[in-house]
Amino acid sequence: ELKREIMEFGKKRIIINFENVGSCDSAGLACLIDLRHYGIVPKLYGVKVMVMDNIHIFELRKMFEIYNSYEEAVK
Repeated sequence: ELKREIMEFGKKRIIINFENVGSCDSAGLACLIDLRHYGIVPKLYGVKVMVMDNIHIFELRKMFEIYNSYEEAVK
């Protein structure tokens, strides 16, 4: 549903707050990767260690822009 809403707005860059996300499995990461197929580059911030571990395990670090804070992501 998130992907559909993003597509309706027609944005090419989105910022996603991961501060309250404790884990993200391969299905969740696949949803974010799908956004790239539509020309949308997701910017993530506040990513916890467990989520970063999965991003590294699946070798996806180059698929997303990852920042420590919202302020960094909006620059």
